[in-house]
Amino acid sequence: MAGSSQIPGFLGIKHQAEKARIPPTIDGRELTLEVEFRFPNTCGLDRPPTSEGDWQFTFATLSGQARREYRDGTIQTAAAHHENGQWIVPTQVELFTERGGRSVTRSLDDGSCILVLLARENRDWRFSEFICENES
Repeated sequence: MAGSSQIPGFLGIKHQAEKARIPPTIDGRELTLEVEFRFPNTCGLDRPPTSEGDWQFTFATLSGQARREYRDGTIQTAAAHHENGQWIVPTQVELFTERGGRSVTRSLDDGSCILVLLARENRDWRFSEFICENES
């Protein structure tokens, strides 16, 4: 009996967590966030910086400064292009929630850059500045 009374509580918590993940939509369609990263031309004109190393791109929900849940995105190195002395590398990731604190992170072994997103973007689509750590 005691075990069966714990199960509905667990299911209730799981149900509430699932309800908290409400993906943003436009005209009923779920959205993908696309971010372009611009790198200085340190690798030359023949290859973008993301062509080497284990790069990662994620979208995460935050509780304070702690990451709660995340989705891995894709870094589209094959679509990278060189423009005005910079490499521009497109990325994309599923927006799985519009609630709470959210961030995107681009990382490599030697550091990462984090962009904290507003709970609801304003009409001008302005976001916070990137916070980069340990990058050379």
